[in-house]
Amino acid sequence: MARSQFGDRSQYLLQYEDYAGRDFYEMQKDNPLGQDQQKEIASILNVDYVTAYSMACMEIPAISGIPGNREQEPFIVRGIDREDMAKMYADGAVLEGTADYRQLVDGSGILVCPSGSTLKEIYRTDYQVGDTVTVSCYNGQRKTYTVMGIVENVSICNTAHFFILPEEELSVLYPEISDFTGCVNLHTEQDSEQLWRAVFGAVPDERVAVSGLYDLTAELKAGMRGELTRLYSILIFIFVFALINLANMLITNLLTRQQEFGVFQSVGMSGRQLSRMLSFKCLYYVGITLLVTLTLGTVCSLALCRVFDQIGMFGKPTYHFPVLQVLVFAAALLLVQEVFPVCTVRYTRRLSLVERIRAME
Repeated sequence: MARSQFGDRSQYLLQYEDYAGRDFYEMQKDNPLGQDQQKEIASILNVDYVTAYSMACMEIPAISGIPGNREQEPFIVRGIDREDMAKMYADGAVLEGTADYRQLVDGSGILVCPSGSTLKEIYRTDYQVGDTVTVSCYNGQRKTYTVMGIVENVSICNTAHFFILPEEELSVLYPEISDFTGCVNLHTEQDSEQLWRAVFGAVPDERVAVSGLYDLTAELKAGMRGELTRLYSILIFIFVFALINLANMLITNLLTRQQEFGVFQSVGMSGRQLSRMLSFKCLYYVGITLLVTLTLGTVCSLALCRVFDQIGMFGKPTYHFPVLQVLVFAAALLLVQEVFPVCTVRYTRRLSLVERIRAME
C-alpha cells in the first residue's frame, strides 16, 4: 500500500528535503548526492540498482507576486534527460501539448505538472499550453520559457515539483553546478535489517535525509492503528445506541399493545403463543436492521474505498467484508430477540387480564 507513494517505487530514498531556496543552491555546488555517493550506495550488498534524478531550485516571480502567496517562494524544477522523458511521459501521461525533448530544447519549452488541482489550490495560479514562465535563479540569471505541455505527476521522491525542464537547461541556468542530483532511489528485492543499517551508515552527511519503505510502512501502520481505534470507538457507540434504540422501540410497542395482548389472552391465547408471536415480531425488526446494515453499510464502504483510491494517499485500497463484526452485531440483535419475548410475557403476568384490557382506556 505504501510503496505506490514512496519514491519511484523504490525501497530507500535519499534527498535533502529540508533545504530550499538559496540553501538548496549552495549545497548543490558541492552535491552530497553526487556520483561518489551514488557509487558507494550502489556497491552495498543486495542493492540491485540506483536511480537518480536531477533538479534545481529557483523562484518564479509571477507566482510570488500573486496576493496571498509568499514572497520569493522557492520552487523545485526537475530536469529530465531525453531517455527518461520518453519513458515517463508517454502519450497517456501528457494531458495537453507535447513532451518531446527536442521540441522543448529548441523552443525554450517547459512542462507544467499541476498535480491535479494542487498548483491552483496552493499558489492560486494555473497554466495553459502557450503561457510563459519566467524563472529567477539564485545566481542572478533569469529566463523565460513557453509552456509546451501539461503532464501528469510521475512520483520520483517526496518533493513536489510543478515544473519540468530538459536536463541540459539546468546547466544553462546554473553553469557553476556540475551535478544536479537532488533525489536518489535505491531498489532491492532482498530488503533486511542489515541492508537498512548499511544504507543509513553509508550516508554520513547530515544534510541528506534517508528514509526507507519499512519506516514509511511502520509509520502508516501506527497511524492506521490510531485511526482504527477512533473508528471502532465510534462504531461501538453506534452499535450500543442501535441496541438501545431497538429495545426502546420494542418496549414502546409493548406498552401501546398491552390492551391488544390482553384481548388475545382473554380469548384463549397462551403465554407460549404470545411469546412466539412477539419472537417473530422481534425477528422481523432484527431482519430489517441486518438487511439495512448489510446493504447500505456495504455500499457506503465500497464508496469510501473508491474515494480513497481516487485520493491515492494509501495506494490501492481493497475492500474486505467485515465478517467478524457483522456476526457480533447479528449475535447481539438475536440475543435481544430471544430475551425480549421472555421478559414481555413475565411483565404481562404481573397484571390481570382485566387490568391489561383497561390499561389503555
